[in-house]
Amino acid sequence: GITVTRKGGNQMVVYFGEEVENALKTYLYTTRKETVPLSGHENALFLSTQRKRMGVQAVENMVKKYAYDIRVFFHFLMENNPVYKNYTIEQFEVHDLERLEPVDIEEYQEYLKVYKNDEEKCITNTEKGLARKMSALRSFYGYYFKRQIISKNPTLLVEMPKMHEKAIIRRSEEHTSELQS
Repeated sequence: GITVTRKGGNQMVVYFGEEVENALKTYLYTTRKETVPLSGHENALFLSTQRKRMGVQAVENMVKKYAYDIRVFFHFLMENNPVYKNYTIEQFEVHDLERLEPVDIEEYQEYLKVYKNDEEKCITNTEKGLARKMSALRSFYGYYFKRQIISKNPTLLVEMPKMHEKAIIRRSEEHTSELQS
């Protein structure tokens, strides 16, 4: 394990396996090293996109969302790909990732726009949700590809969804005065 200094100066030992250790080292020597934190956040292990310290709950939520996004992908395969029609999620193996082609990833991307979850509730993804799920899948594939566990990564051949800037709506001084009255 490693000793972690928490916000407020308290220390604790965190234990984890070799896989997590390797992932943390990769993160520390790449992404974290390249990210310049805002003043006052220099000692943070995990930084948000705003370059501020991420709390424990935020990191836990991020990991849960990532796991959920990958689960959605495997459910998509079981529901829509004839090869995996009779699979359960436990039956998937790493070599199954290599059987997929870019067209399968494109079909998944289309599926994500509107699909039904386990409770048969209709899920509609915004651009942001779609981008996050595709990013999770690309990272998932990238992990195995970088470690040469798989020899191809079809996610790299698929266009990632574009994020459009939201228009900034400015209020007139007159409208602001009305609201303050």
